[in-house]
Amino acid sequence: MKKIIAIILAGGRSHPLSILERTRTTTSIPFGGKYRIIDFPLSNCVNSDIYTVGIMAQYTPYSLMDHIGIGKPWDLDRANGGVQILQPYLSNANTGWYRGTADALYQNQDFILNNESKYTLVLSGDQIYKMDYRKMLQFHIEKKAPVTMAVTRVSRKFAQRCGVVSMDDQYKIRSITEKPQDPSSDLVNMGIYLFDTEVLLYKLQRIGRDNRFDILYHMLMDMIDMGEVYAYEFKDYWRDIGTISDYWRTSMDIIDHQERLNLNDKEWTIHTTTERKPPVRFGKTARVINSVIANGSVVNGYVEHSIIFPGVYIGKEARVINSIVMQRSVINEGCCIIGSIIDKVVHIGADTSIGWQCPQFEAENNVNVMDEHLTVIGKCAEIPAQAVIGKNCIVDAFTKESDFPQLDIPDGSTIHGRENK
Repeated sequence: MKKIIAIILAGGRSHPLSILERTRTTTSIPFGGKYRIIDFPLSNCVNSDIYTVGIMAQYTPYSLMDHIGIGKPWDLDRANGGVQILQPYLSNANTGWYRGTADALYQNQDFILNNESKYTLVLSGDQIYKMDYRKMLQFHIEKKAPVTMAVTRVSRKFAQRCGVVSMDDQYKIRSITEKPQDPSSDLVNMGIYLFDTEVLLYKLQRIGRDNRFDILYHMLMDMIDMGEVYAYEFKDYWRDIGTISDYWRTSMDIIDHQERLNLNDKEWTIHTTTERKPPVRFGKTARVINSVIANGSVVNGYVEHSIIFPGVYIGKEARVINSIVMQRSVINEGCCIIGSIIDKVVHIGADTSIGWQCPQFEAENNVNVMDEHLTVIGKCAEIPAQAVIGKNCIVDAFTKESDFPQLDIPDGSTIHGRENK
């Protein structure tokens, strides 16, 4: 494994996740009560004995850089190898922003060359999964493959959003169809590529920077036509975080499908930067059912089927159901939060209702459909007391109480802060 390096593509943003990305890239969105999405591919690397990792970051990188630091939680604070943030820069050869995945690799050929690796693993930074890359490398070597693409099976509905792959009985990829309306297969591209480094550098030199920016279209399609790309099938849990619903569903899998997304697995630890918080405190009036509660939280109300991040305060007679509440947010007395995502440092005034109306809510019937009507409250927003915010609403980051036109916000509404209008 000393002959392999990993590059994590963490620079972009997803417009369907725009509210959660106002101050961060997708990869640094908080997840699972204490993690960031980037923690999963990073932990996969170190658990697979890969200790040289480059992270290509471009869009609002500060949150990601602050989280990664020098890589100590992942044992990547090393004199040789370790983790390095690779941002776009100006030089005689490079002209600035990454214009796609292939262009990002092209602009960082020096990182690849300087590490003298035999193999280069290219990863997407916005996926939740636990994968031993050593098994993929073994497959790659056995097949004598120039390039190996990781593939997995998903529902036909989800396959409509992916690259659908067909392969022969020798695991050679024969074709890949992007986002088909009627998928011919449930086998899809995971966006994980293992290259012989010589092949990667050769392809990068061939494409140059002449408007050829995508790994799949501009580097691999001709190799697929020649039968040079192999498919390594991954058969465990995998989720791509491309929409708000994806994020919510995957988060709820921690509660509903612990056997598939097991974060207590001592054999495959997901490492992260841990906040120094005191233990959770449950008040006399607290009741918690089937939820994840992180350190430093104070719960005096009712929490069901929810994920509560560090430092959250939940007041008396407040109810939080089917929701995600991120770090240091305050939910005051008498609030009702259902089917919602509350970003960091949000302040919600007393007796406020967000999401589905509490009297109409029946947990057993709505737990599987709630994600279709999620309300999202952006980072550092201030919600006035006694407000009623419907389902499928958006409150932008940094919105102030004075930005609300009225206290009753109908279903499907968007509230922008003054600075965001």
